[in-house]
Amino acid sequence: MGDRLCVSLPVYGAILAKKRCIMGGLGSGIWKRTNSKATVQDCHCLDIRDFVRGGFLINGRSGTARWLHPMSDKLHGSVGFQVYRDSSGRCGLQLSFRFRDSYDIFQFIPIERNRQSDGRTTRWFTCPLIRDGVVCGRRARKLYAKCSLFGCRHCHALTYQSCQEAHKDERLMKSLGSLTW
Repeated sequence: MGDRLCVSLPVYGAILAKKRCIMGGLGSGIWKRTNSKATVQDCHCLDIRDFVRGGFLINGRSGTARWLHPMSDKLHGSVGFQVYRDSSGRCGLQLSFRFRDSYDIFQFIPIERNRQSDGRTTRWFTCPLIRDGVVCGRRARKLYAKCSLFGCRHCHALTYQSCQEAHKDERLMKSLGSLTW
């Protein structure tokens, strides 16, 4: 059995209860589009760089990845992990966590490595999700937990919050008529 380690990961955005809109006033109207995609900031994220920097990718090593709320440092979520390496040298993480206090989930995340031209080694998660009956297999530096499983942002159809907010001020000014095009 390997050493027990802990890595604390930042929360890039908490899933918060939806606010109720107050009618009228500045900015009244749709405060969030209902047809907008979920964002990476709304999900827990595993970053391969955190595991590499912390020296966690050693066969048999286990630990817990924890997400702390940035404002209060209270525990926001956690996932247990154990590193597995087979005889051919392929590596992966076995994740275990509880989803919404109702059932346990176990998920295996393969890890790839490749050599760069300068001799350095880069490690990547391999997305384990199945789309249209085929394993995604996309290499990703970060995997996100949307609903109950970790996967790449493409499989979860995630976007960045900045993409949804781009040009918001210009649209407002144009609608007020003070911006000429």
